[in-house]
Amino acid sequence: MRLKEIIRAKKVVSSSGTWHVGVKMPKSIFPFSKTKGLDVSARYRWRCDRFTINDLHFRVLICYRNDLEKYTAYLGQDAGDASLLVARYEFHATHEGWHYHAACSTGAIDAGRTMLPDRLPKKRAHHRHTEYGDMSDDLALYRAYAAYRIPFTAEESLF
Repeated sequence: MRLKEIIRAKKVVSSSGTWHVGVKMPKSIFPFSKTKGLDVSARYRWRCDRFTINDLHFRVLICYRNDLEKYTAYLGQDAGDASLLVARYEFHATHEGWHYHAACSTGAIDAGRTMLPDRLPKKRAHHRHTEYGDMSDDLALYRAYAAYRIPFTAEESLF
């Protein structure tokens, strides 16, 4: 399935996570294999939500640190015991503006892959959104859901 199709597809949120801070994220939250997963330190605020598109299962891991002005929303597709990293929506002070790293087709993604080949917008291209702002749990969730076009449920209605 192409990333464009995932973003445009009708999604059903199957599990809404809770925010954690001061706790290192277990690798099982976003596993790349039985023993390898994303490494998110206890200094981040993080949560993992799940959604489905037809019979395909996905997860969105949201993590941020205001002291570093760093934010990432990982999009992964469940594949057995692993998650295939499909895209990252992020902001960090070392790069210009809010941007995506993506693999445009999930068929081209290997399990365990953490680097993604495409950056949108390109590194030296114009970025419409360049400020980090005052991040909160609600804003972090909103940014991730808007980036991947995930519908909000009544309990997650932010605004």
